[in-house]
Amino acid sequence: MTLKTADTSKITLSGLLNTAGPSAPAIPLAYLTAQHAFGSHGVWSRATGSVVLTLTSDVQRGTLHIFSFSLTNPSTGQVAASVSVAASGSFNMAAQAVAGDPVNATTETGTVAGDAKPLRVYPPTFMIAKVGQSTPFPSAANNITVTLASNVPLAGSPDDFLLLGGLKGSVTPDDSALRIQVSRPAAALFPAAATWDGDVDRDMIGGGFLGIELFNTTVIAPGQFIVFSFSLTNPSAAQEAQLVTATWSGSSGFVARIADADTISILPLPGSVAGDAQVLKVYTPGFVSKLIRQTSVLPGGLNTIHVSLASNVPLSGDHHTEITIGGIVGSTTGLDALWNYIPNQLPLKYSDSAGIFGPNASWTRETGQLYLAMQAGATLAAGQMCGFSFQLRNPDSVNAKSSSLYILSSSTWSRARFPLVAMDVLSSMALNDTGSVPGDAVPLGVQPPAFMLASVRQLTTFPGTCACQCLMVVIAKDT
Repeated sequence: MTLKTADTSKITLSGLLNTAGPSAPAIPLAYLTAQHAFGSHGVWSRATGSVVLTLTSDVQRGTLHIFSFSLTNPSTGQVAASVSVAASGSFNMAAQAVAGDPVNATTETGTVAGDAKPLRVYPPTFMIAKVGQSTPFPSAANNITVTLASNVPLAGSPDDFLLLGGLKGSVTPDDSALRIQVSRPAAALFPAAATWDGDVDRDMIGGGFLGIELFNTTVIAPGQFIVFSFSLTNPSAAQEAQLVTATWSGSSGFVARIADADTISILPLPGSVAGDAQVLKVYTPGFVSKLIRQTSVLPGGLNTIHVSLASNVPLSGDHHTEITIGGIVGSTTGLDALWNYIPNQLPLKYSDSAGIFGPNASWTRETGQLYLAMQAGATLAAGQMCGFSFQLRNPDSVNAKSSSLYILSSSTWSRARFPLVAMDVLSSMALNDTGSVPGDAVPLGVQPPAFMLASVRQLTTFPGTCACQCLMVVIAKDT
């Protein structure tokens, strides 16, 4: 159908309610298609939420017309408008719904699919609010990083401030000048310090808040990223990650936003897993790396045992820290006449941590225990790896992999007393030996005396070639 100016004089878009700004008898139209069928202006009524367009040229059937006009969003949030279109004149067309865009976001920071529907408006808030931490280790200095972007201007004034709440559990003392590091926008727009109050009774948002007052001359535009960091001290005991809120005191009706936690990043720390970057998530003091593996399954063979250790609190020889690794049962070390070391002592070879347990460890064959005592003055920082190895003689017959390898520590410092826990093993790892299978790296699994590899094959299937037939046999013995 062709809409002619003689038949249909007006097109009305309705349902554009709850806008700000006055009505306009001549609202400008901008076209993205060649034909300007409605002239240069329409008539906008704020009260009825309608734009009336007058045809200035015929609208041919199937012709696409794309045009735009500007309205002012309200200062408060609302759902998208339900828009309809109708035609009036000597030929009328009843109102019908106009589909909003359910797929696209707008080009603004933090919007999502569906935000391109007309008059979908967020309340004043942070469209982007993300927080993450640098360590879940107990009692550690923890660098908290915050990323924010607001949908309204943030203007500095003596009475307005940015507030983070819910930072509960930190043992950082109250501080009116807690240092912050600003990376976006320019650091000159922010003060170098913030106010920290860890008193849970005073913070109505949930306990533990950081307040930042912008300089009076600072104006941060909507959508502009704010990225800064600060350091808090983790509690000494374990706790779950905290829900952090972000708000701004300088805008009426500004809605606090629960910041998105970093549940994906894996921190550059031993034993870190996804989720460790969630703010103020803290683990119980303990080992974060406790891996043990062997290098041989050959009966009667000399077996090098490798151990990698790290804890989430510092360890010190001055606290008489002692570590016991147990469950390495079945070795003949201590009975072998060729073993010419000091009785019950095993030499240690270090790959990390500069000999913190001294040159030897005590060994008890009957219980399969290795006893390690930190040397006076020796230290192992939280997260620092300690790697070492020692050698045991495998039994002469089959021996099952240990299912109860364990580790524990004792110390005069209570936080370095770790309860008995299972060691980590490489249950899917094979060795470099011929015929080795996954799981052979678990101490002290020893295979029975046997051919590790035995195979035979021929070189020809042709009949009558017996004289030149060659059988190839491959064998490998484990003793």
